[in-house]
Amino acid sequence: MGILFAFLTALSFAVGNIVIKKGITRTNGENNGFLITVTMNVILLGLFYFIASAVRGFTFHFSWKALFVFMSAGLLTSGLGRYTLFAAIGKINPSRASALKNAAPIFTILFALLILGERLTWIEGAGILLLLGAISIQGAMYFKNLPSSGKNGKNEKSQTYWTGYGLAVLAALIFGAGQGIRKQGLLILNDAFFGAWVGSLTAFCFIIIYESLKGRLKTTVEKNRKTLNGYFIASGTLTTTGPLCFFIGASLIQVSFVSVIAAIEPLLTILLSALFLKKEEELSLSVWLTAALVLTGTIVIAFAT
Repeated sequence: MGILFAFLTALSFAVGNIVIKKGITRTNGENNGFLITVTMNVILLGLFYFIASAVRGFTFHFSWKALFVFMSAGLLTSGLGRYTLFAAIGKINPSRASALKNAAPIFTILFALLILGERLTWIEGAGILLLLGAISIQGAMYFKNLPSSGKNGKNEKSQTYWTGYGLAVLAALIFGAGQGIRKQGLLILNDAFFGAWVGSLTAFCFIIIYESLKGRLKTTVEKNRKTLNGYFIASGTLTTTGPLCFFIGASLIQVSFVSVIAAIEPLLTILLSALFLKKEEELSLSVWLTAALVLTGTIVIAFAT
């Protein structure tokens, strides 16, 4: 059952990547579904937390320190990280964005080394090199295949690829740091349901404040109301069940095994993209190689820990 839930984690996020792209396409790029998915996360995770609390007899140990850490983790993962990933998906398609974002373990390990004071074995170092190699190969193939520049030395499509690639790598960095902070929160207060709900609530507050500062909150809410579609609703459900499946799987088997199985997300995304995004997703050898290297590097790191 632990292996099953670990696989469902990868499948949830992979399908989520596809449906986000479908939703963006349906709205002609006018909405990336971020506000809709985060709103559903708050509602669903709040419901799951209430049910879990009821099962425990509503016993709860509160910690202000844990609350702050969970909020920080939520801001980075469910807030900034996912916002950046959605933006990358809109520019370079889900399989590429997912493959690069799944390099987050690089930054999680760096966070652990620099902030938590953990040590790195040579095997873990080899895994990091594989992941860095995956990012480098994907980037090199992107820029090699970019269309030639125009008269002014600029090309709109080239700039889009550059931006999308950069956003995907940035999403990996943010997710990696957020996962390290989330670990700290669980060490302080071991309540995954509470941590997940606080994280989603923080992400919701983030997007509300961000849009308000930009002076476009009312416009954003109205746009989301008009462009609401089943793809965004499905994405909200998937981005809720994914983390919960991970936590359930980790409670049944070793977390390293769960991490390895969940790391097949980019491969599943590629396969699903080939099935459902045939006209939008061009799957080159470099994409497959990137996903394979990311998966191999993650496996090496997981089994070394």
